[in-house]
Amino acid sequence: MQPLAWSLGDLRPRRALATPRGAYDVSFASCYASIFRFDERKPSKVVIDGELWRNALSLRTGVIPGADVEFELPILYASSGVLDGFIDFWHDFFGLPAGRRELRPEGEYEMSVQSNGKEIWSLESDGPMLGDVPVTWTQELVGDETQALAWRAMLELPTGSENRGASNGELDWGVGLVGERNFERWSFFGALDHLHAGEPSSFDNSGVHLRDRFEVALGGEYRWDDRTSLLTSLEWTSPFTRDLGLKVINREIVDFGVGAAWDVGELSRISVSFHEDLVSNTGADFAVLVGWTTRF
Repeated sequence: MQPLAWSLGDLRPRRALATPRGAYDVSFASCYASIFRFDERKPSKVVIDGELWRNALSLRTGVIPGADVEFELPILYASSGVLDGFIDFWHDFFGLPAGRRELRPEGEYEMSVQSNGKEIWSLESDGPMLGDVPVTWTQELVGDETQALAWRAMLELPTGSENRGASNGELDWGVGLVGERNFERWSFFGALDHLHAGEPSSFDNSGVHLRDRFEVALGGEYRWDDRTSLLTSLEWTSPFTRDLGLKVINREIVDFGVGAAWDVGELSRISVSFHEDLVSNTGADFAVLVGWTTRF
């Protein structure tokens, strides 16, 4: 939920086992986050002050034995939001850094990046925006219900608006490995991904370039009872640029999440999780994710 990262291709956490041929997995994920990042050191300036709401509907279906393909349709919304007071309380209560929030009034909105006096990226507010659409192929290497390993490849189509800040206007791609291990009431997840994103035309002659990103993700699930699970996750993402010289945009993100999931049918479940960037420089200050998935 870093707003500039909205426009860059990504690979989502998932099971290593492919959806069976002829079956359909449908999921909906809604994530709401508050983020404040402000720094200025000539000739660079970054102001990211607002709240982000991302909703995504995904369809995954098996195409051949041991392989599936997934399509995701994201809708993005940015605004000044209402969480500033809550975020101040959250950070004070847990002793977390305030991230210079005191430098701007509550309820303000601005998301922009400047280099050499030129605005090279900005995100519009107060209106829904279509994001870029990723298409992902996943192929099992080995696997059963106790353990599995798969490789995957993603191509993200530039369907969003580059002018509004929701897309980089380029084809992005990613490749990675995903694995899982299940025993008794415990399940563990891991992923390693390499992501490449094209640069927006606004970056031309700015001296700012996007780096290839690497992600490492770990997750755990404990089945509390037959219908309820406790969840935790930790995901490290490398910086997507180092050229601005400001840690509010050029640092890694370490997203830590805790939550729970509930089975609401034989093949359906809902989940809720809360997330914080442990580095507290580039990523969101606080995010909540609500998800639903079912199989047909």
